[in-house]
Amino acid sequence: MAEDKHLSILRQGVDNWNRWRKAHPGLQPNLSGANLSGENLLKTNLRQVNLIGANLEEANLGEATLVRANLTRANLSRANLRQALFPNAYLRQANLSEADCNGTVFVQADSLVPT
Repeated sequence: MAEDKHLSILRQGVDNWNRWRKAHPGLQPNLSGANLSGENLLKTNLRQVNLIGANLEEANLGEATLVRANLTRANLSRANLRQALFPNAYLRQANLSEADCNGTVFVQADSLVPT
């Protein structure tokens, strides 16, 4: 289950979230199971975020950084993933149907088991 504090910070806007992430570089936020359907997460730093089972349907994740993010069973259907970065992301059983992946980087996605 997502931590309320982490979800609250994300809902305050991408700029606020990215500043918070920069101030807490070692933290691995927990947004598991969060309903982020349709959210504008353009250029969001989601590096090493737990997004297990999150609903990101139709979310705008364009240019987002999801390096080493855990997206197991996440719903990314019809999401905008243009130019997003997924290196070493964990995408087992994620739903990417009809997602816009133009320019998306999936280098070594699923190559590492998340810690």
